[in-house]
Amino acid sequence: MERAINFSNSGVGKTTLEHLKNWVYKNRFSVHEAIVRARQFPIQGLRRDGQLKLNKFFSRISVLVQDMQNMAVDQKLNHIAEQYDRSTKPNPIPEEIFNRMLSISKNFGGDTFGFLSTLSLQTDTDIYDSYAEKVSLMTLHASKGLEFPVVFITGCEDKLIPFQKTDDRPANIHEERRLFYVAMTRAQENLYLTYAKKRMIYGRQVVRTMSPFVEQIEKHLRQKEATFFSKKKKEPQQQLKLF
Repeated sequence: MERAINFSNSGVGKTTLEHLKNWVYKNRFSVHEAIVRARQFPIQGLRRDGQLKLNKFFSRISVLVQDMQNMAVDQKLNHIAEQYDRSTKPNPIPEEIFNRMLSISKNFGGDTFGFLSTLSLQTDTDIYDSYAEKVSLMTLHASKGLEFPVVFITGCEDKLIPFQKTDDRPANIHEERRLFYVAMTRAQENLYLTYAKKRMIYGRQVVRTMSPFVEQIEKHLRQKEATFFSKKKKEPQQQLKLF
């Protein structure tokens, strides 16, 4: 939803978007539920202009869904491209990449979910340009087979690495450890593992602990660097004299 809002030049600002995300996480709505409820009822605490922009955006999405109901995946892509000029967006999609997506989509007929699943697994590695001067952000799965001089693995926290969705669904420790090892060995020279002591999850701040996988790395191979943030002390104000 966030990508769609940013891509479509909807006019929805960052503050409104953050308010929407916190509302969705707090109530644990699906994307469909969020769209339906946001169009029927005002979101508590959200300003009227933000609510109107969201409602306009969701209305456009509903019209698109209705128009594309019986289309094949490649027809849907072309229809969306006709509705939105890709060259005027802050992050335009290069013609080569769009044509590649279009070519892949023709193998899926009307199976949009299958197309998106395949695309999500291929995008990071297929579009990766080793000569581009930029940071490459990808999932642990997508990094397989690639190597970089410097690698940062973020979110090295318990219940993220190893990933555990709910308390009653334990993580597959062996598979998660293997995946973590694959990610670490992508680094040719320097490897940085980072974690947060607190993280915003479903609209509330949660205390986090370091991943047990990091703690299991031999101590002589680790070099811990702590980051300290301290609030700047305000200088005491002086009382002005009247005379």
